[in-house]
Amino acid sequence: ADLRGQVREAIQGLVKALEPVRLHFGWRTISDVLGYLAFHYNAGLPTQNALDDVVYAKVLPKIRGEATPKFQTALGAVHDCLKTHGLERCAEKIASMKEDLLLTGSTRF
Repeated sequence: ADLRGQVREAIQGLVKALEPVRLHFGWRTISDVLGYLAFHYNAGLPTQNALDDVVYAKVLPKIRGEATPKFQTALGAVHDCLKTHGLERCAEKIASMKEDLLLTGSTRF
């Protein structure tokens, strides 16, 4: 898929995963993500890791919660979405947040 399609699918997947726990993000965050990617693209910079970087900086810090079944399911869905779209750095961070959740009963970025 082209970059635009990949970005759309990743953002939609993350919003869908986070909506049930009211941690989904709005247009400002989406605009920030798209602006960052457009800057990379227009400057001729590699876009391969740009989506991973901007999701790590703009989306993941919003994720926090307690060890409820609903939040655990959402975190798992976020992790699956990140892996599906090759956002490895983000997936590693969510994996460590899942560990924190198991060990301490809560997690945050």
